[in-house]
Amino acid sequence: ISEYDQPRNDCDIDSPDGDGDCPAGQDPDGWMGCLTSDLWEFNGTSWRLLDAGLGGGATRPKPRDRSRMVYDPQSQTVLLFGGRSGVEDCEGSGNAFCGALWSWDGHRWQEIEPGDGNGPGGISGPGLTYDPGLGRLLLYGGDYLPDGSGDGLHCRSGLLPTSDDTCMQGSLWEYQIDSGWRQLQADWEPEPVRPEPRHYQSMVYDEA
Repeated sequence: ISEYDQPRNDCDIDSPDGDGDCPAGQDPDGWMGCLTSDLWEFNGTSWRLLDAGLGGGATRPKPRDRSRMVYDPQSQTVLLFGGRSGVEDCEGSGNAFCGALWSWDGHRWQEIEPGDGNGPGGISGPGLTYDPGLGRLLLYGGDYLPDGSGDGLHCRSGLLPTSDDTCMQGSLWEYQIDSGWRQLQADWEPEPVRPEPRHYQSMVYDEA
């Protein structure tokens, strides 16, 4: 995953990589690959390692894939949310999908909203963008892990589980530093016009 850091003219990337046995500091992803939490920047000419994740922990995000990053011009930080980890409880979400919100200020990571709070919970592959007009982060869609197993899996939106036993969600959330997470629209609310639940999509802010 990547995001452009405007004041520093860099591209920050939190990149999952690897195959087979995982080196120290990386977690198996369950699909013969490895997850890392290394953070790199690219200045248009060369790459530089900013932070060697070494497995994540209290001071940095857990290794993951399928997460999203956006630049917040208000705090001049890069924000990271969601993704699929290689642990059973990622940042308090209660499952392998991560739900904490992190910021990177160019020097260090900080968890600014825990994953066990009142936010979206553990989400993999959501759409994420920043709305500078209202100073808020917007999140839509992605996968979540439902309760139950096998034929007992039930998705709250009424859709059938995906092939890997997850559910796509169609909830819309906003995050503001002063007020935290707020759900703008739930995926089970009937609406005459709205996007279908989805995952791995992109979101962008239209200044016009």
